[in-house]
Amino acid sequence: MKFEQMISEDEAALYDRQIRLWGVDAQKKLLSSRILIININGVAAEISKNLVLGGIHSLTLIDSNLVTSDDLKINFLLDQSSIGNNRAESCVNALQNLNPMVKIICDKESPSQKDPSFFSDKNFDLVCMLSDDFQEMNRINKICRSNGVLFLSGYVFGLYGFMFVDFNSFQYIVEAPKISEDNVDKKKYTQDPGCSTKQKTEEKLILEEKKKEYKSFEDFINQYENFLKNLSAIKLKRLSKTFLLILLFKAFFEQNKRPFNSKNNNDRENLLNLKKNIFTNLKIEENLLSDEYLSNKIFDEFCPVNAILGGVIAQEIIKAISKKNEPVDNFFIFDGNVMLGEVIKI
Repeated sequence: MKFEQMISEDEAALYDRQIRLWGVDAQKKLLSSRILIININGVAAEISKNLVLGGIHSLTLIDSNLVTSDDLKINFLLDQSSIGNNRAESCVNALQNLNPMVKIICDKESPSQKDPSFFSDKNFDLVCMLSDDFQEMNRINKICRSNGVLFLSGYVFGLYGFMFVDFNSFQYIVEAPKISEDNVDKKKYTQDPGCSTKQKTEEKLILEEKKKEYKSFEDFINQYENFLKNLSAIKLKRLSKTFLLILLFKAFFEQNKRPFNSKNNNDRENLLNLKKNIFTNLKIEENLLSDEYLSNKIFDEFCPVNAILGGVIAQEIIKAISKKNEPVDNFFIFDGNVMLGEVIKI
């Protein structure tokens, strides 16, 4: 059950730096927040680390997969002794050592086996899913929307990554500068070298409440191609490769009912055929994402991109929980080739 968190002396000392950054009220909200992370891959490790150090109340990790040698290359929370053990369980001790004040919970079940009531606001304030399974993301997003739980999803593939945000109907606070009204008793005057009199204005900050309405993942993915159709030829040329890659991975998933595997030659050939048909239908120039480029890339997780996207997602989670500052609406993509991240609203 959600509760109002008071800050103890120990917590005030531990979180002094971030309290100075985002304030006591924001830290109180963080200290009572309950976050669920689905699939504990490399980018999930980065997000978990940032949230635990930030001082949330509890972090639940859910993953039914076992640790492999490949996981050790991308997840710094694991070590050699973790191989063969559950991924979520293997990350608990490292996270707990980062901040003993945060409650770390592991769940070895598959999210697909969970009852919809598991993803309710009685258990969590926000669900973050790291996956390229569009069907499962859509299912969990629908449950979160109906249960009043905030939802984020994301994934890293090679030098590229994305984040999707659905906060449903979301209210937040921003600080807006405002010039104080003229008051004769409060006016202060200074003399400039030319002896002209100038009024010294007093500026103060006021809090302004705003509201955003977010699209569901289903609406987002259904309108993904329409976004391209409305772009001019010049804007298409400037469009990030990340956007086009997600378009192809989405089409591959819809056709094969599973994520694309860049190490599978048949999958690569299938993706190239899909690309030809999609680019022709949408009138996208072939050279924007060449066959040679797709054939030579391995779209596995890449640690530097995990760190960047993990930082972005953790920042959005903190903004969502604290309800302070404007959140991303509704799609963030990152292209490591040009080291550029951009927000696109679809």
